[in-house]
Amino acid sequence: MTILRSDGSGDVDLGFYNGVATQSLRTTRGDTSYFYYTPSAGDRMSGTFNYWVKGEDFTNTSLARYVFQPYGGANGTNFSFLHHSSTANMAFGGYGVNYFQTSAILRDETNWYNMMWTWDTSNGTQNNRQRAYLNGVELTSMGSGTRSGVRQQLGFGGNHQHNFLANLYPPAGTGADSFVGGHHAYTTYVNGLALDPTAFGEFKNGVWIAKNYATKPSLIAQDTGTAIGDLTAQGGLAGAFDGNRFESYADSAATSGGQATGYIGKNWGSSKTITGFILYSPTQYGFVGSGASTFTVKLYGKNGSPSNSTDGTLLFTSSSVNDNLISQNG
Repeated sequence: MTILRSDGSGDVDLGFYNGVATQSLRTTRGDTSYFYYTPSAGDRMSGTFNYWVKGEDFTNTSLARYVFQPYGGANGTNFSFLHHSSTANMAFGGYGVNYFQTSAILRDETNWYNMMWTWDTSNGTQNNRQRAYLNGVELTSMGSGTRSGVRQQLGFGGNHQHNFLANLYPPAGTGADSFVGGHHAYTTYVNGLALDPTAFGEFKNGVWIAKNYATKPSLIAQDTGTAIGDLTAQGGLAGAFDGNRFESYADSAATSGGQATGYIGKNWGSSKTITGFILYSPTQYGFVGSGASTFTVKLYGKNGSPSNSTDGTLLFTSSSVNDNLISQNG
């Protein structure tokens, strides 16, 4: 059981919580209420949606409750949705596709659930491209669905309308439907990062409770510092830091002469505090040009320019992973 203090739903403050979510929004499905906004174009491959809900009508199998749904056109890259399915499961879908529907069934309408969906279609492990968490625990048992192909663009992050607590398909004509009733609190959408549940909550005496999100970490600008390394073939070092998330092979940073290892980095000329990193594969073919290949990522730091790939303090080593990876150390 997960409990969330929420004055708006009449729950009593027992002094147990972090003072994060002190009120909730009450919606009734019959009122056809929902929210929407249109963001600037952002990351179309990764993100996180986290919210708390005390639901209603979970047992009504005629309802498909749309929690968060962007719509920019009737196709897979512009229409995606997160919802409580008609069989009361957490689900992730899109235009004509079911990425997953969990086996776990939502039954409790008297207490709060914390639901979190994450997506990262660049992840080399297919089952990690769309994920679901309930009360801080990942749901890995799926009743149906197939995760997306690698690097597939989704509707989230597009420059089109994003809807909360309703399905709007299409925006003009039939209007909205599939509304979500209940109490809703502490809703957060993060574009561009597939986060861990601990970004929004924590266990306290065995109970999952909300905590303040520390905001999206800022990235060091690509155009700062001097590029260093031995990936000088094709587009050279500049190709790794030109802002293109997936570069064509001809324009990418690459090793020459069939080297088994290579390194690339930045010399900023002064110290930097780094709390995490995200590594994108340098070309549209992945890191080493074959989905069957494996490789290891290591992160080194040094006060000054390194003379080779292992010159410095080893800060992080990944496990052996397959190609097309985004390696993220948080």
